[in-house]
Amino acid sequence: MAITWFFGADETSKNTTSTTVTAAMKALQDADNALANPTAGPAAAALATWFGGGIATKSDRIEKLRSNIRTMRACLNSWNVSITSGGADPNTNAACFQPVFITKLGRQEQSWVIIQAVAAKGGSQKVDLPGGDSLMPQDARFAITVYNNFLNMPLDGAHLAVSAHQQDRIETLIHEMSHAIAGTKDQVLANHTAAYGRANAIALVAEDPAKAFDNAENWGLFCASLRQ
Repeated sequence: MAITWFFGADETSKNTTSTTVTAAMKALQDADNALANPTAGPAAAALATWFGGGIATKSDRIEKLRSNIRTMRACLNSWNVSITSGGADPNTNAACFQPVFITKLGRQEQSWVIIQAVAAKGGSQKVDLPGGDSLMPQDARFAITVYNNFLNMPLDGAHLAVSAHQQDRIETLIHEMSHAIAGTKDQVLANHTAAYGRANAIALVAEDPAKAFDNAENWGLFCASLRQ
Protein backbone atom coordinates (compact mmCIF):
# COMPACT_ATOMS: atom_id res chain seq x y z
CA MET A 1 0.00 0.00 0.00
CA ALA A 2 1.39 3.39 -1.01
CA ILE A 3 -0.49 5.55 1.48
CA THR A 4 2.41 6.57 3.64
CA TRP A 5 1.73 10.08 4.86
CA PHE A 6 -0.96 11.69 6.94
CA PHE A 7 -1.10 15.20 8.33
CA GLY A 8 -3.14 16.11 11.38
CA ALA A 9 -4.66 12.64 11.72
CA ASP A 10 -4.87 10.64 14.92
CA GLU A 11 -4.40 6.88 14.93
CA THR A 12 -8.12 6.23 14.62
CA SER A 13 -8.31 8.41 11.51
CA LYS A 14 -5.26 6.72 10.01
CA ASN A 15 -6.66 3.26 10.67
CA THR A 16 -10.06 4.20 9.27
CA THR A 17 -8.50 5.57 6.11
CA SER A 18 -6.12 2.63 5.69
CA THR A 19 -9.04 0.20 6.00
CA THR A 20 -10.85 2.20 3.33
CA VAL A 21 -7.86 2.07 0.98
CA THR A 22 -7.64 -1.72 1.31
CA ALA A 23 -11.37 -2.11 0.65
CA ALA A 24 -11.23 0.30 -2.31
CA MET A 25 -8.42 -1.73 -3.87
CA LYS A 26 -10.61 -4.83 -3.57
CA ALA A 27 -13.57 -2.99 -5.14
CA LEU A 28 -11.42 -1.83 -8.04
CA GLN A 29 -10.09 -5.35 -8.64
CA ASP A 30 -13.59 -6.83 -8.51
CA ALA A 31 -14.87 -4.17 -10.90
CA ASP A 32 -12.09 -4.90 -13.37
CA ASN A 33 -12.79 -8.63 -13.17
CA ALA A 34 -16.53 -8.09 -13.70
CA LEU A 35 -15.90 -5.90 -16.75
CA ALA A 36 -14.27 -8.83 -18.51
CA ASN A 37 -17.89 -9.73 -19.37
CA PRO A 38 -19.74 -6.40 -19.56
CA THR A 39 -22.92 -7.70 -21.19
CA ALA A 40 -23.81 -10.28 -18.54
CA GLY A 41 -23.77 -10.87 -14.80
CA PRO A 42 -23.08 -8.20 -12.20
CA ALA A 43 -21.20 -5.92 -14.59
CA ALA A 44 -24.19 -5.59 -16.92
CA ALA A 45 -26.50 -4.65 -14.07
CA ALA A 46 -24.05 -2.17 -12.56
CA LEU A 47 -23.31 -0.57 -15.93
CA ALA A 48 -27.01 -0.08 -16.62
CA THR A 49 -27.61 1.38 -13.16
CA TRP A 50 -24.74 3.85 -13.05
CA PHE A 51 -24.10 4.67 -16.72
CA GLY A 52 -27.17 3.63 -18.71
CA GLY A 53 -28.29 0.52 -20.52
CA GLY A 54 -26.44 1.11 -23.78
CA ILE A 55 -22.93 1.34 -22.40
CA ALA A 56 -22.26 -2.41 -22.10
CA THR A 57 -21.84 -2.77 -25.86
CA LYS A 58 -19.66 0.34 -26.30
CA SER A 59 -16.15 -1.10 -26.33
CA ASP A 60 -14.45 2.30 -26.08
CA ARG A 61 -16.33 3.16 -22.88
CA ILE A 62 -15.64 -0.26 -21.36
CA GLU A 63 -11.96 0.05 -22.19
CA LYS A 64 -11.81 3.53 -20.64
CA LEU A 65 -13.41 2.18 -17.49
CA ARG A 66 -11.08 -0.80 -17.24
CA SER A 67 -7.95 1.18 -18.04
CA ASN A 68 -8.66 3.85 -15.43
CA ILE A 69 -9.83 1.32 -12.84
CA ARG A 70 -6.55 -0.55 -13.24
CA THR A 71 -4.58 2.68 -12.94
CA MET A 72 -6.45 3.68 -9.78
CA ARG A 73 -5.69 0.32 -8.21
CA ALA A 74 -2.04 0.50 -9.23
CA CYS A 75 -1.93 3.99 -7.77
CA LEU A 76 -3.10 2.81 -4.37
CA ASN A 77 -0.80 -0.19 -4.55
CA SER A 78 2.46 1.44 -5.56
CA TRP A 79 2.32 5.20 -6.18
CA ASN A 80 3.02 7.81 -3.53
CA VAL A 81 -0.42 9.19 -2.71
CA SER A 82 -0.78 11.55 0.21
CA ILE A 83 -3.87 11.49 2.38
CA THR A 84 -4.28 14.39 4.77
CA SER A 85 -6.82 15.19 7.46
CA GLY A 86 -8.95 18.25 6.78
CA GLY A 87 -10.82 18.25 10.08
CA ALA A 88 -14.40 19.48 10.36
CA ASP A 89 -16.18 20.88 7.32
CA PRO A 90 -19.94 20.25 7.27
CA ASN A 91 -20.14 20.64 3.49
CA THR A 92 -17.23 18.45 2.41
CA ASN A 93 -16.46 14.74 2.60
CA ALA A 94 -13.14 14.77 0.74
CA ALA A 95 -11.19 16.73 -1.86
CA CYS A 96 -8.55 15.76 -4.39
CA PHE A 97 -5.48 17.91 -5.04
CA GLN A 98 -2.80 17.72 -7.70
CA PRO A 99 0.71 19.22 -7.70
CA VAL A 100 1.62 22.10 -9.97
CA PHE A 101 4.88 23.96 -10.29
CA ILE A 102 4.94 27.73 -10.19
CA THR A 103 8.01 29.80 -11.08
CA LYS A 104 8.82 32.39 -8.42
CA LEU A 105 11.91 34.59 -8.55
CA GLY A 106 13.49 32.38 -11.16
CA ARG A 107 12.94 29.06 -9.39
CA GLN A 108 10.16 26.51 -9.39
CA GLU A 109 8.05 25.94 -6.31
CA GLN A 110 5.56 23.14 -5.92
CA SER A 111 2.02 24.13 -5.10
CA TRP A 112 -1.25 22.22 -4.92
CA VAL A 113 -4.61 22.85 -6.54
CA ILE A 114 -8.02 21.25 -6.14
CA ILE A 115 -8.54 19.27 -9.32
CA GLN A 116 -12.16 20.38 -9.65
CA ALA A 117 -11.06 24.01 -9.51
CA VAL A 118 -8.73 23.33 -12.43
CA ALA A 119 -11.52 21.68 -14.42
CA ALA A 120 -14.00 24.44 -13.69
CA LYS A 121 -11.71 27.40 -14.31
CA GLY A 122 -9.54 26.00 -17.10
CA GLY A 123 -6.37 26.64 -15.13
CA SER A 124 -4.76 26.23 -11.74
CA GLN A 125 -6.08 28.01 -8.69
CA LYS A 126 -3.97 28.16 -5.57
CA VAL A 127 -5.68 26.68 -2.53
CA ASP A 128 -4.60 26.04 1.03
CA LEU A 129 -3.75 22.39 1.52
CA PRO A 130 -4.17 21.24 5.14
CA GLY A 131 -0.71 21.01 6.63
CA GLY A 132 0.81 23.40 4.15
CA ASP A 133 2.53 22.81 0.82
CA SER A 134 5.98 22.50 2.36
CA LEU A 135 4.98 19.40 4.34
CA MET A 136 3.82 17.44 1.30
CA PRO A 137 6.09 14.74 -0.16
CA GLN A 138 7.71 16.12 -3.28
CA ASP A 139 7.08 12.89 -5.23
CA ALA A 140 3.36 12.56 -4.43
CA ARG A 141 1.26 12.06 -7.57
CA PHE A 142 -1.80 13.61 -5.95
CA ALA A 143 -3.27 14.21 -2.51
CA ILE A 144 -6.66 13.41 -1.06
CA THR A 145 -7.87 15.33 1.95
CA VAL A 146 -10.46 13.52 4.04
CA TYR A 147 -12.74 15.39 6.42
CA ASN A 148 -14.67 14.30 9.49
CA ASN A 149 -17.72 13.55 7.32
CA PHE A 150 -15.66 10.92 5.50
CA LEU A 151 -14.36 9.37 8.70
CA ASN A 152 -17.91 9.11 10.08
CA MET A 153 -19.35 7.42 6.99
CA PRO A 154 -20.00 3.67 6.79
CA LEU A 155 -17.26 1.74 4.98
CA ASP A 156 -19.59 0.37 2.33
CA GLY A 157 -23.23 0.21 1.30
CA ALA A 158 -24.24 -2.24 4.02
CA HIS A 159 -25.22 0.50 6.49
CA LEU A 160 -26.22 3.38 4.27
CA ALA A 161 -29.26 4.27 6.36
CA VAL A 162 -26.90 6.17 8.68
CA SER A 163 -25.28 8.14 5.84
CA ALA A 164 -27.03 11.40 5.00
CA HIS A 165 -26.48 11.25 1.24
CA GLN A 166 -26.32 7.48 0.86
CA GLN A 167 -22.56 7.67 0.44
CA ASP A 168 -19.83 5.51 1.90
CA ARG A 169 -16.07 5.67 2.30
CA ILE A 170 -15.20 3.24 -0.51
CA GLU A 171 -17.17 5.08 -3.18
CA THR A 172 -16.00 8.45 -1.88
CA LEU A 173 -12.33 7.48 -2.13
CA ILE A 174 -12.81 6.10 -5.66
CA HIS A 175 -14.83 9.23 -6.54
CA GLU A 176 -11.88 11.44 -5.58
CA MET A 177 -9.34 9.22 -7.32
CA SER A 178 -11.36 9.29 -10.53
CA HIS A 179 -10.90 13.07 -10.65
CA ALA A 180 -7.13 12.60 -10.71
CA ILE A 181 -6.89 9.49 -12.88
CA ALA A 182 -9.91 9.54 -15.22
CA GLY A 183 -10.50 13.30 -15.37
CA THR A 184 -14.08 13.01 -14.12
CA LYS A 185 -16.08 16.03 -12.96
CA ASP A 186 -18.74 16.75 -10.36
CA GLN A 187 -21.76 17.07 -12.62
CA VAL A 188 -25.07 18.72 -11.79
CA LEU A 189 -28.64 17.83 -12.68
CA ALA A 190 -30.88 20.04 -14.82
CA ASN A 191 -32.30 21.52 -11.61
CA HIS A 192 -28.73 22.54 -10.63
CA THR A 193 -28.53 19.96 -7.85
CA ALA A 194 -25.10 18.36 -7.54
CA ALA A 195 -25.22 14.71 -8.62
CA TYR A 196 -23.94 13.38 -5.28
CA GLY A 197 -25.38 10.29 -3.61
CA ARG A 198 -27.18 7.32 -5.09
CA ALA A 199 -30.51 8.95 -5.88
CA ASN A 200 -28.99 11.91 -7.71
CA ALA A 201 -26.47 9.73 -9.56
CA ILE A 202 -29.28 7.50 -10.81
CA ALA A 203 -31.30 10.57 -11.79
CA LEU A 204 -28.33 11.82 -13.82
CA VAL A 205 -28.24 8.53 -15.75
CA ALA A 206 -31.89 8.98 -16.70
CA GLU A 207 -31.34 12.62 -17.60
CA ASP A 208 -28.03 12.43 -19.47
CA PRO A 209 -26.03 9.16 -19.67
CA ALA A 210 -23.04 10.96 -21.21
CA LYS A 211 -22.80 13.27 -18.19
CA ALA A 212 -23.21 10.26 -15.90
CA PHE A 213 -20.18 8.64 -17.50
CA ASP A 214 -18.23 11.82 -16.77
CA ASN A 215 -19.48 12.10 -13.18
CA ALA A 216 -17.09 11.08 -10.41
CA GLU A 217 -19.93 9.95 -8.16
CA ASN A 218 -21.15 7.46 -10.76
CA TRP A 219 -17.65 6.01 -11.13
CA GLY A 220 -17.33 5.59 -7.38
CA LEU A 221 -20.75 4.01 -7.01
CA PHE A 222 -20.18 1.70 -9.98
CA CYS A 223 -16.93 0.31 -8.59
CA ALA A 224 -18.21 0.07 -5.01
CA SER A 225 -21.30 -1.82 -6.14
CA LEU A 226 -19.16 -4.61 -7.65
CA ARG A 227 -17.08 -5.28 -4.52
CA GLN A 228 -17.55 -8.95 -3.61
